[in-house]
This record gives sequence, structure tokens and C-alpha cells, in this order.
Amino acid sequence: MAGCTIKDLADEIGLESGEFRQWLTFTNDNVTLHDGTQVHKDSVTADMILGANSFQIPNVIVSAWFGDNYPTSRNKWQADNDKLAALGFLVARHDNDVFGIDPNAINQAENMQTMLENDRWTKQSKHHFENTIKQASRQKFLHGLLIMGHGGNDGAEPDRFGTAGAYESVANGGNGNTVTGPPVRPIYYNDVSGWIEYRLGAVLVFTCDGTGDSEALVSSSPTRVYWAKDGLSYVDDYPQDIHNLWIGQKQHTKKQEENQ
Repeated sequence: MAGCTIKDLADEIGLESGEFRQWLTFTNDNVTLHDGTQVHKDSVTADMILGANSFQIPNVIVSAWFGDNYPTSRNKWQADNDKLAALGFLVARHDNDVFGIDPNAINQAENMQTMLENDRWTKQSKHHFENTIKQASRQKFLHGLLIMGHGGNDGAEPDRFGTAGAYESVANGGNGNTVTGPPVRPIYYNDVSGWIEYRLGAVLVFTCDGTGDSEALVSSSPTRVYWAKDGLSYVDDYPQDIHNLWIGQKQHTKKQEENQ
């Protein structure tokens, strides 16, 4: 990025230039400026014109599955993960389903019901999801977040996402066999805001009522990628090729809302 500033870099990747110390990793203590002089990394500002240097930038998308619309939504989620990887991102998958499966259980449906009744599924899944985000952000790896599942912004509770009360056992091959139980405790976007060290370059919310507090997770950069939809939504409403969201980011950065 010789001849550019950190602000230029932030604008290119959709992050906040004012938060660069939270997301940019300096590989050397000294940084070369465009005129060949060197300054200590602690003295670098976002508007300094830099010479030849190497940095590390966030490149991980945490992609979370909380849905129960089998197989359509899950197939979409898996395909989107592949497309994110094709774009060059490292995809850290959080699969809510696996927290309801005991590989040693003979009857998976009864096992899942037991998991639901004692709330183990909720606690284990949420704990894993939270720790994945916190660790990736703290290490300056986290670029973005994709969420697929159920959502709500009706004012009854803070804006949220999670899984509804009917669960389909992936151990049964996604063949329509479900067990029912209490809804998984929702995850609030306001809580997620407290898990991240900086606002993200991409947030894709593939749920119903995805707008609202979710936007606080994403940067204000003109090249950020943010997609969310107000009201009821279905898999056909979501971008069919998320690759397009990164093509000409300034043109494709948007929040899609249902026309009333």
C-alpha cells in the first residue's frame, strides 16, 4: 500500500479508519513513510502517506446457522459459506445444530428433547458463538458476520436472532422429523456489539426482521457490506449470489427494507 494511507486501506476493505488500532496488525515496530523516514507504529496516524510496509488485516467471516427450515435454508447457508471462501475469506462456521446431538445417543429425537428441556443446547451453542466472535475480534481476525435463522425486532424484546421452537434432527438426515421444545434463548444484537473490538466490514442478516440494532455491528464506511430485511423474509428474499455484494461495494452497500 505504498503511497496510500491507512484511511485509504480502511475505505478499501470497509472498516473504520478511526478504529484502525483495533483491527490493523503492524508486523514491524517501525513503519516506513512515503519519503523513506520511519516512525514507531505507536506514532502512526490514519492520514499519514506510507511507503512500502506489510500489515495484517481481518479476513475471517463468522457464519452462523440458527435456522430450522430444512433443507432449503441450510443448503443456502452452506452454499454461501462456499461463496465467501471463494471470495478469499476464511469462514468460521457456527452450526447450532451440532449442539443438540449426542453421538452416543440411540434415539436422537429423545436426546434433542432432553437437551432442550435442560437448556444445555442453548447455553453451549451461545457460549461457543460468543467465544468465537470475541476471540476473532480480539486477535484482529474478524472481518464480518453472517447470520441465518429466526429474528425479531418487534419491540417486545431487544432486536434479536436465534432458533425457533421446532428443531429438525440432522442425525435423521434432514428428512422432516422434528422435536419441539422451548425456543432457544435469543441472542441480542446489543450483546454482540459488546463482544467485538471494532465495527465490522460486512454484516449479512438472513433472518426475519433483521434491521435495527444489527446495523450497529457494521462500520459506517462507504464500502461496507450490510444486508438486512425488515418484516417476514424467506430464503428466496436473500441475495442469491452474495458474491455480488462485494462487486463495486459502494454501489451494493445497502439495507433492504420491505416496502410498506
